Amino acid sequence: MDTILELLMANRSLVELKSKRKAKTFLSIPTPVIGLRRYSITIKRLSKSIAIRSEKHITERMYNELTDSYTHQRSAFLKTVRDTNKVAAANRMYLRYR
Repeated sequence: MDTILELLMANRSLVELKSKRKAKTFLSIPTPVIGLRRYSITIKRLSKSIAIRSEKHITERMYNELTDSYTHQRSAFLKTVRDTNKVAAANRMYLRYR
């Protein structure tokens, strides 16, 4: 149980991308996530990555996803967190459109 909490604390969402239309294009604007929403976004991402795994039982999926995340650092959950942070860093110039 401690490893799950440690994994969630280490990979909680600090930035969320929101779409906004500006000059006939959609921009992904990074907005800070405050309070308990950080944990709800993190748990939502973790549950999505568990659901797309190919194992037969949910317990196997959850165990394998958590072990991949914690020990191997190569799960779908960590990939979504890294991708979100990468896009937010790239789109930092659009902060004024918030």
